[in-house]
Amino acid sequence: MNACLGAGACTAWTCTPGPTAVCANGAERQACAADGQGYLSVACAGASNATGACTSGACGIACNVGYGNCDGSAANGCEVNTLTSAANCGSCGASCAPANAVGACAAGACTVGACNAGFGDCDGSASNGCETDLRTSATHCGRCGNTCSTGVMCTASACGGRAVMELAVGGSHACARRSSGAVACWGYNIYGQIGNGTTTNAYTPVTVSGLSDAAEVATGAYHTCARRTSGAVVCWGYNPYGVLGNGTTTNAYTPVTVSGLSDAVQISGGDYHTCALRSTGAVVCWGYNYYGQLGNGSTTSSYTPVTVTGLTDAVQLSSGGYHVCARQATGAVVC
Repeated sequence: MNACLGAGACTAWTCTPGPTAVCANGAERQACAADGQGYLSVACAGASNATGACTSGACGIACNVGYGNCDGSAANGCEVNTLTSAANCGSCGASCAPANAVGACAAGACTVGACNAGFGDCDGSASNGCETDLRTSATHCGRCGNTCSTGVMCTASACGGRAVMELAVGGSHACARRSSGAVACWGYNIYGQIGNGTTTNAYTPVTVSGLSDAAEVATGAYHTCARRTSGAVVCWGYNPYGVLGNGTTTNAYTPVTVSGLSDAVQISGGDYHTCALRSTGAVVCWGYNYYGQLGNGSTTSSYTPVTVTGLTDAVQLSSGGYHVCARQATGAVVC
């Protein structure tokens, strides 16, 4: 501000400011004296959680540490505590919004206030919020650190049930092998291919009767077989051509043991035949053989396993509807 010229000659409020507004210091601005005789310094007024401040000749406010003027109005001062506000954490506009959680602010840093129902902050990091689904996590089931036993699933925040290890689909039914060794099947069941002792169709999985040590499951058009951990094989369902391998053509509604087979390491089901890879590398098949799919040099169906001719080094089997192929140890394939 410029002082008036000619002391005593100026009338009130005739003091004229210069070209640039001036701050007397960081908290005061310069203004004309009331009698017009020169200028004086006027303190800038403070506000809630703030002190007065002068910038470019104009009064404003400076927020105290830990507060922010987030609405831009000096009238209500620095209205936000940035040390605790989840919407303005550390600074105005810095929102705490962790995943699957209600955010909180502590000492100006975002934290997880409360996890949403069914979620947990199991790694202790606020950056990814409540990252764990406690309803389905087998290592954090229901709460952080609660681990289900090997092979047991977490369902609705509780350990229980068994994980599905293998799935096999037949003509009109499907089966799943659980980690417990049990097998569950569902779908069309007129021939007993679901294996629960009935011929009633099942719209949800039902457990196969008397089977708790399955290591593999395979299906045909209307039958199912399972390899047991012992190497034995059991089958159930439709049996017009001896596809169940127990020496009969009688349908079985629960598992029956395949005759003379105790060292199977893999099984494979065709539409009406079944084959097993033995631990020796030999392959045996049984069931329908009109097209020679049993591989024993004939077209006669067999109710019990017969050995595939000339195959001693098989390492993998795969069946089609009416044929079978094997991968040999050399990498060659025969069908």
